[in-house]
Amino acid sequence: MSLTIKINDKDLQTSLANYQNLYEPEFCNFGGYQRITEAYEDGDNIYVYIFGGNAADSYFSKLIFDKTNGYVASIVADYESLSKYGCFGSHFIGF
Repeated sequence: MSLTIKINDKDLQTSLANYQNLYEPEFCNFGGYQRITEAYEDGDNIYVYIFGGNAADSYFSKLIFDKTNGYVASIVADYESLSKYGCFGSHFIGF
C-alpha cells in the first residue's frame, strides 16, 4: 500500500510502512490546547509535524520529504520523552 502526496501537481508515492506507527493523528484542536498536524516548506524539503495518540500513547513526529524524491525520514518522540521534558504545553515548539 502507498500514500500519495501531491506537490505542485507532481505525485510523490511513499510506502505506508513508513507511517504505520503514526495513529490517531490530530487534525482539529477542539477543547483546550492541543497540537495539530501542520506542514511547512523549506527549500526542497517539506516537513509534516503530526501530534497524535491518546494519553500514554501520545507521540509527536516529524516527517521529512524531498520535493523530488518523496519520503526521506521521520523522527518520533513517544509519551515517555514528551512527559519527561514537559512537552505537552503550548510552549513546546517541536523539533
